[in-house]
Amino acid sequence: MFPLIASFARRCRLFRTLSGTLLAIAFASGPLTTIAANAGVSEPTAATANQLPFTNGFPFHIPPTGTQPGTAPYDLATPPSANTKIDSPISIRGDQFIVRHLTSNTSPDTGEPIRFWGTNLCFSGVFPEHDIADRMAARMATLGINIVRLHHFDQRRFPGGIWHRDAPGASKSPNEDDIAHQTFDPEALDRLDYLIAALKKRGIYTNLNLKVSRIFSPDHDGPDFPQPDPAKNEILPKKGKGFDQFYTPAIAAQKDYARRLLTHRNPYTGLTYTEDPAVAMVEINNENGILWAWNYRILDRIPSRFIDELTARWNTWLRNQYSTTDALRAAWNPASGAGVPPATGTVASRSVPSTGGNLLENIPPSLFTAKKALATLAPLTAADDADDSTPASRRLTVAEVPAATAWNVRCNWPLPTALPADATYTATLRLRANQPHKIKLRLRSPSDNKDLAPVRTLNLATEWKNHTATFAIPPRDAAVAAQLTLEAGIPGLVLDIDSVSLQPLASQNLLGLPPGQGLISESGAGVPPAIVASPSNADETPTPRPVEWIYRRDLPNRTPAVVADVMRFLRDTEIAYWHEMHAFLRNDLRVAAPITTTAVGYTTPQIAAETADFIDTHRYWGSPRFPAFDRTKPWTVQQKPMVSHPAQSTIERMSARRVFGKPFTITEYNHPPSTDHHAEAFPLVGVWGAAQGWDGLFQFAYSHSRAWEADTMTGFFDTEPNPAHTVAALAASDIFRHRRITPFASTKTGYVTLDRQLERQNNYAFPREIEADAIFGGLPPDAWLTNRVGLAPSDAGVPPATLAPPPSVSQSLVWDAANPATAHVRYTGDGVAGLIGFVSGQTLDLNWLRITPGDTSLDGFSVVMLNSVDRQALGAPGRYLLTVVVRASNLGMGWNADRTGFGKKWGTGPTHAETAPVTLDFASATGVRVYPLNPDGTRRPELPPVSLPGRFEATPASKTLWYEIILP
Repeated sequence: MFPLIASFARRCRLFRTLSGTLLAIAFASGPLTTIAANAGVSEPTAATANQLPFTNGFPFHIPPTGTQPGTAPYDLATPPSANTKIDSPISIRGDQFIVRHLTSNTSPDTGEPIRFWGTNLCFSGVFPEHDIADRMAARMATLGINIVRLHHFDQRRFPGGIWHRDAPGASKSPNEDDIAHQTFDPEALDRLDYLIAALKKRGIYTNLNLKVSRIFSPDHDGPDFPQPDPAKNEILPKKGKGFDQFYTPAIAAQKDYARRLLTHRNPYTGLTYTEDPAVAMVEINNENGILWAWNYRILDRIPSRFIDELTARWNTWLRNQYSTTDALRAAWNPASGAGVPPATGTVASRSVPSTGGNLLENIPPSLFTAKKALATLAPLTAADDADDSTPASRRLTVAEVPAATAWNVRCNWPLPTALPADATYTATLRLRANQPHKIKLRLRSPSDNKDLAPVRTLNLATEWKNHTATFAIPPRDAAVAAQLTLEAGIPGLVLDIDSVSLQPLASQNLLGLPPGQGLISESGAGVPPAIVASPSNADETPTPRPVEWIYRRDLPNRTPAVVADVMRFLRDTEIAYWHEMHAFLRNDLRVAAPITTTAVGYTTPQIAAETADFIDTHRYWGSPRFPAFDRTKPWTVQQKPMVSHPAQSTIERMSARRVFGKPFTITEYNHPPSTDHHAEAFPLVGVWGAAQGWDGLFQFAYSHSRAWEADTMTGFFDTEPNPAHTVAALAASDIFRHRRITPFASTKTGYVTLDRQLERQNNYAFPREIEADAIFGGLPPDAWLTNRVGLAPSDAGVPPATLAPPPSVSQSLVWDAANPATAHVRYTGDGVAGLIGFVSGQTLDLNWLRITPGDTSLDGFSVVMLNSVDRQALGAPGRYLLTVVVRASNLGMGWNADRTGFGKKWGTGPTHAETAPVTLDFASATGVRVYPLNPDGTRRPELPPVSLPGRFEATPASKTLWYEIILP
């Protein structure tokens, strides 16, 4: 992996400068502010230092009301000349959001593009008291935030959600989920109204989420939502995932909720949320999609009542595709060789090899371990209770897996010859374990470890058991090298492997239309012509049964034409849901705001482009990993700075999900403090989001609770108490919102045909990645480093209106990860410059100023950002804000020895920050002034020059993350 990353990074170094030298524009410096010495910063003690992973740490919590007016941070967030009044709805022009302001004659102007830098409030965080709402809105505005996404408030009773505090089913806990969703709590609605009005007064828009985490239950939603039958392995999916997009009662409940919320009139604005211009975005259904749920096998386990409706929709869809049962049978059955009816395009028929012997005959497995996992693989003999002793029989004993990650111990069976693609293969394994477990079986490429077909799960038993799994390899240009991989990194597992086989499945063994099933008319009669008994269908009746729904687990055994129709049906059903909800909001409720559907990754970018006003996605780096998503078990994290791994970065995946021609947002983004290098998060995405020309970036989240004014971290994703996030995000917001780095002039795209999209939906293993993104469509994976990238909406390419103009000023963007020890990003733009990464001893040379960071507790890692406060060009007179941050930590956090987790031991507050020493060398020393700043932005006594003329040393002794520079 490391040589691959280094090779990729060496290629990155070719792109050192995008355009020429820096320009300078004269500008008068802004007003000076009052000086306060160390306000809001306490002195560290020896005891404090011993409880931190770094020395010279200090609290740096921005006050509840934010920074002071007239200070450098305040004016950077909101330029004095900015028009923050919200008086006209946000609209869309091409691929940009547009804001208009009323002119003196009360008519709106023609509008100008607007970018959103946002955050999220969740659960009880959505319902602050009025005075807190006022303070929080003020603080957010001074942090560069101009939109807030209100999220996860449709699930719980007040104060954890919008529902009445005495809702039936409510317990003493405000976190109770299974309650009646019938009546809004008056105080909850009042607080929500006031919050949105308070944000509006500060020029902050709102993104309203509708369906997020509400659950449906038989106890409180009636007989339409039956209890699952455990005997049938049924579940009622958490938060209604999947079925709420085709099950009519669930869709009706969503519409009812949307109508009650959005048509309610806010007494503090006098407007409904359908008409309030402060509501800039409405999201229909968070992180949800039928395709996503189907791939996760959620739809394989839902109660039969839900399946009944899905089956009815399936049969209606089939009637619209095929005129008769005979036509359906001809298309589906293998003997016909037919693919898809002409109305929906054609799919190449699968070329399946003839049935042969075991492709793994006499091939023993090889053992692979990673991350210091300890395991052994020894021969298994008849004495071990094996039926026969073959070279492939083995006993796997797993001793230790430090990261508790299954793929760190693998048994691999390499195929001796390449496998023909567009074919189906059946793997059979005879296994026995010392305890029941679930393990993964993969058919993958040995060269890059990419799955060739969907991953399979095997349920191990303590007795010998035959396991069968089917793998369908999609069409490819040539046969592909492959290996069968069993992931068994479970500490303490003893796994006996008696026999393993992989055989091609002949086409005649694939099922088309089952006997007795056929098309049923609306009246219930068989679609004419009626089926007539014959030798080929003698077991059928004149009125066939409806075509049964096909579960995900059964699809590998069906013909390619069946697979193609299932994929098309799921896609069409999901699109129909999004269209239905969008039309309801826009046409019935008259919602004025742009509407999105859900995050790409839970739907496909193509479906989003077809159904949403703008494209959205979510992404995280360094999040804690809980085994099997069980949050009661210890989590782990890999300390892996993203700046050192551009080839795996979040930016690559997010860029590939963008669809040109529509605005693009990321409404959830974070590098939580489970990763030591979390300060890189918003600077990296802010810089590259600006260069990509994205339209919205949202931190996730500000607060999930009532801790709106906390100074201590207590959760992974709340940025409010984390100075490493809040301080660095202000500088990043300025770069992104104010377009201080302009979009790349060149554009590269990928394009994916519908047939290839359908293949992607079914034939790739990681279920969430169902989308056929731009990289899947041919975009070079590293193109995002120097180009605007995304999906072309059609094979005609990118619409001319979306092509970026050349940068208006010279700028340079470099991501250099050739050497992990010095991996960094270096950028300059319109009044901004910075270094992000392992930059100790490296100099950012701006001609008029040389910035050289020093060593830190993270091997020289730091974030150093320079922003001109008065919008002047770099080197021109005026104020500059210098941000210097390394990381944040609570006191006494319970990190383990290898720093891969701390469980629930968050330690105590207040949260402390680490800064880096920085040397500032000015070309001209005359009149330069450097002030350390307090958390409220006010100045402390200025730093004196040291040693050389024009040299200033900004050190941790100043106990600040901000410096104001005055250049005469």
